[in-house]
Amino acid sequence: MTTTGGAERGTHGRATTGASTCAEAHRPTAVVPPPTRRHHVEQQPWLAQVPAERLVAATLRGMEPEGWTSVHDVHWPGRPLANIDHLVVGPGGVVVVHTESWAGDLVVTDGEVRVGEQVRTHQVARASEAAAAVTALLAPRHRTAVRAALCLGDRSDAAVSAAGATVVGRTALPGHLRGLPPRLTPAEVTGLVQLLGVRLGGTQSPQMLTTAALQPATRAARRRAVRARADVATPTVMHPEAGRRPASRARGLLLRALVVVTTAGAGALAFTAPIPGF
Repeated sequence: MTTTGGAERGTHGRATTGASTCAEAHRPTAVVPPPTRRHHVEQQPWLAQVPAERLVAATLRGMEPEGWTSVHDVHWPGRPLANIDHLVVGPGGVVVVHTESWAGDLVVTDGEVRVGEQVRTHQVARASEAAAAVTALLAPRHRTAVRAALCLGDRSDAAVSAAGATVVGRTALPGHLRGLPPRLTPAEVTGLVQLLGVRLGGTQSPQMLTTAALQPATRAARRRAVRARADVATPTVMHPEAGRRPASRARGLLLRALVVVTTAGAGALAFTAPIPGF
């Protein structure tokens, strides 16, 4: 049985009676969890992730002579506690790159991404969500130039599309960027790098705009008025005969027929009666 150091010193430093020895034997021993080891296990994935991000950053810097400019560890618009690993802008557009370090064979089947025995579709979709957030910051003419990529930092897998993004190994990432169709001019690349650097590299994460914020006040008020009118119940107009019972309708029709017959008979008598003097 393992005891603490204080308990050992107390046992060897003085004589104990049989009763005290029995009490010591039945005293529960507190088990103290090792916080240092648990902390190390929790931090291990993050510590393993940092070298992969550095490798990807170095790979992207090697693309600068070909017109690609990259920034790293910037804000995720609308998510103050999240970040975007890499953002690279070049002739092929704006590419939001998320880095992962996974072990196992990469398999994509019916939109599901598996690496080894793990399903990784959700992580790939996060890269697509980050690209959508960056897209909302750009002018309409540049929004179609944004792409999403999930880069496997220590691998050489060929590019494959899944969950709205491209999964590609780090060594194959330059070829993927070169293969994108031309989309931006050098002047547009410079302007977008400056814009995104200011918007995403500040001290606070930029807020996401919604379509309601882009509408003029008069248009929004008009839509609210239309919705209010739609909520008001429209009165139903009923025909006067709709609420009458069948017997009442029959009596009404009979009275109308009698009036018509009486009127017609009176008219006939008037035409056939002799006129005095003729």
